[in-house]
Amino acid sequence: MAVTISSLVNTAFFSMGVAIGIILGNILGTGDMEKAKDTDNKLLTLSLFIGIAVGTVLLGLGVIVPQIYTSQPEEVKYLAKLFIWCEAAGAPFRAYGNATYYTIRSGGNTVMTFLYDCGSIWFLSAATAYFLTHFTSLGVVTIYLSVKLVEGIKCLIGTYLVVKGKWLTNIVDTVQT
Repeated sequence: MAVTISSLVNTAFFSMGVAIGIILGNILGTGDMEKAKDTDNKLLTLSLFIGIAVGTVLLGLGVIVPQIYTSQPEEVKYLAKLFIWCEAAGAPFRAYGNATYYTIRSGGNTVMTFLYDCGSIWFLSAATAYFLTHFTSLGVVTIYLSVKLVEGIKCLIGTYLVVKGKWLTNIVDTVQT
């Protein structure tokens, strides 16, 4: 249940990210870097608020959705509720992280976006999951929540990269015709 809901939510966040990339790419193509920065700040804020709103909705769905599955034992429904709530806690981070990823990508720096995205998956999420499953006695829900919340570090890195401004490039000017 939680994975299905997560897939739906992530589709919305990826769509918002793609829209950010298109909007910023168009602005960067005109060479108006100040407008690109201003627009990006607004879009990042919007993404964060969307993530918070989606997380709030997921909190409510965590109570309702597991009850639809009447043939499941109460323990399974309870775990489903907790996993959905973990998704709710991670929603603002995923929304904002995707927005920063597509901001960086809009300037055409594929190496930086690759390192940012893959690096955060392997060195944050996967490493956290590995460490917690192999070296602690934490339960599965706590580990799942921890992996969701470690995306906050990705958001901090993304914010740093966006503020640094290396994404502010006009790749249209660099293309030879």
